[in-house]
Amino acid sequence: MPREPLSTRSYASTIGGVLLSASLLPGLAFGVDQPADSAGVAINLLGPSSAEVGDVFDIGVALTNTSREDGPPNPLPPGISAIIRPGASIAMKVACQDAMCVNPAPGRLEFLSCDPMVAGASCSFDGNNTVTFTYASSVSLPFGSTIPVGSISVRALSAGSEVIWQRGDTIGPGSGVEPEFAVLTQGSNPTYANASGTREVRLNADPVVEIIKQVSCDGGASWVKDCTAPAAQPMRLRYLVTNPNTRTIGSCTLTESNAAFGDPTSFISAQVLDPSQQIVVSQGFQTPLCSTSEGGEPNTARVSCTQYNGVTVPAFFAESTADFDCIYPTPTPTPTPTPTPTPDDPPPVPPIPAMGSIGFGLMGVGLAALGLILGFRRRG
Repeated sequence: MPREPLSTRSYASTIGGVLLSASLLPGLAFGVDQPADSAGVAINLLGPSSAEVGDVFDIGVALTNTSREDGPPNPLPPGISAIIRPGASIAMKVACQDAMCVNPAPGRLEFLSCDPMVAGASCSFDGNNTVTFTYASSVSLPFGSTIPVGSISVRALSAGSEVIWQRGDTIGPGSGVEPEFAVLTQGSNPTYANASGTREVRLNADPVVEIIKQVSCDGGASWVKDCTAPAAQPMRLRYLVTNPNTRTIGSCTLTESNAAFGDPTSFISAQVLDPSQQIVVSQGFQTPLCSTSEGGEPNTARVSCTQYNGVTVPAFFAESTADFDCIYPTPTPTPTPTPTPTPDDPPPVPPIPAMGSIGFGLMGVGLAALGLILGFRRRG
């Protein structure tokens, strides 16, 4: 994410509008021989209050003459000026787990560069967690004024959401009776002062990814979450993968639980999804029949990613399930065939009547004939 550099003008005006002063915390800005709220300097640290992991941002450093005119018993003359002593420096801890930086947190913020904003000043990084601004010559800090010290460019690398502190401490030149950072001129009675300043920034690393799995039972004409198809129908799957974050995601893998389809070959793990981007991932040429792939149903797709805003983070994933059923044809019953006689079979033999039946038949014929004869005689 591009950052906006801090200019001397915008820097001073920002500080004048919102003083993130060390004097807000007890004992962080003080004068040695005067009450803390009477004569002293303060370190002001500026920057965003929150950042996404992978963001590049600036930590601004400035000094303010916090001296003020108090009444008795220790009235101060008006217009107290502070002089930053030659060889004095400000040591900035880039990342800490607490405000006092008792527990440094190197590696949470990646140092990129530093930029001193005072002529003749320099800055250096120790390769671990500290950036030091050093004054080669004295610098005047007029009464009530704020002057920029410099800026530090960093990239958030934290793998999780957390609060990170930055802390700055003045360091005297180490020469003379008073080793303090600055001298506040009060006529013939100078006051020496050191200062510290802290700020916090919340690093956000809660990326998510979304996936919708769909199945087609009609060759790709329509896509749904579940459907029914003939057993001989080739089945098709597709996946809608979305990045709902405000930063990019990448290094993603897509897997399919139904072994008949296998993992989609069209998904490229090196692909980076922009914020709010959605891609359609097809199953490719793997279109098994419904009957041969039904055993793996319902099936689940899983997308897992390990990159957020260009930074490697713990894996985050999403899953989606789709389902389909097969229709099998109903078998038609086969009729039992009637056996056909063969030429070698003998012709059927009619049944022979029983003897009793033959006798009764002859007797009936005889009686009928006798009746006819008797009838003719009577007519004659």
